[in-house]
Amino acid sequence: MTSRTNDWRSMMKRPTIRQIAATAGVSVATVNRYLAGSPSLRPATRTTIETAIKTLDPHYGQPSPSILSRSCRIGFVLPCAENLYGRTFGAAIKLAAASRRNRNLHLRVEYVENSPSGVGKRWG
Repeated sequence: MTSRTNDWRSMMKRPTIRQIAATAGVSVATVNRYLAGSPSLRPATRTTIETAIKTLDPHYGQPSPSILSRSCRIGFVLPCAENLYGRTFGAAIKLAAASRRNRNLHLRVEYVENSPSGVGKRWG
């Protein structure tokens, strides 16, 4: 008979590659290729493995509530705003940050002409 502590720990662990393979009805090597992002897997096999993972771990791919509640500050220093690369990259960063579910993300994008030395003083 197992204790409650062991039952709780088994619920908190992520499924192993062997468990995923057994549930999906594929080999361990196939699951390993899936996890490595191999393009050689058929779409149907990918779907089968993803279904097995979700069956074994219904919260797979979802951030924990503690991560969502934390405040996070991220700053980017990019080439001047007149630079097409800098503008495009800055816009992409802002778009990606806006699409996140974490509303406690504080993002700052600064553009510099030649030297980033003054940015630290402005961010202080």
